[in-house]
Amino acid sequence: MLKKKTTILFDVDGTLFDSIPTILESFREMFKKLKEKYPGDEAIKSFLGSDLDNTLKGFIPKEKIPLAKQTYRKIYLTKQDAGIVPLFPDTVEVLEYLKENHYQLGIVTTKTRQSASVLFEDHNISHFFEIMIGAEDVTNRKPHPDPLLKAAKDLNVDVRNTVYIGDAIMDKQASNKAGMDFIAVTTGSVSKEAFQKAGQKIILPELINLKEFF
Repeated sequence: MLKKKTTILFDVDGTLFDSIPTILESFREMFKKLKEKYPGDEAIKSFLGSDLDNTLKGFIPKEKIPLAKQTYRKIYLTKQDAGIVPLFPDTVEVLEYLKENHYQLGIVTTKTRQSASVLFEDHNISHFFEIMIGAEDVTNRKPHPDPLLKAAKDLNVDVRNTVYIGDAIMDKQASNKAGMDFIAVTTGSVSKEAFQKAGQKIILPELINLKEFF
């Protein structure tokens, strides 16, 4: 089934980049700066894959959310600029393999395209991808299907010939709503058991396992 796909879209955090530890550290620092009670890593991880507004609304007073977003982004981007957001060890090998086998690759993320682009350029992987859909490119973000549908439309490909790779339940939900196949990796914020409970069939322990399917 998957060998018939022509296009592979990827999430960023927890999928291509081992960024979850840095994300959680940035949230902890942000809550401390705002003098708000940190809800714990597991509570934050349950929202990863969504946008900042959705993540923060249950934990930060409404009037403080704009400041919280600004503070979080400043903290995280400082860490990103310092080079402490690494690729997973097998990311480049997998991307090279897929390009050599003539797959069309793209990115769909809730990060801003601007910040993701800087990260990709710093790690010299931008050339693998033909498209990047970021937070500023759509009104409705994951788990809404719009980002995936926009990527398919802009690439002029059928969603039935496209698969999305991600590490969050929201990635699966967006894929399902878009009519697109989904492959889960457990390198990010969600366990194999949680994906199984959500009805996910293909669950990979590492990105390198993609080579078994394509």
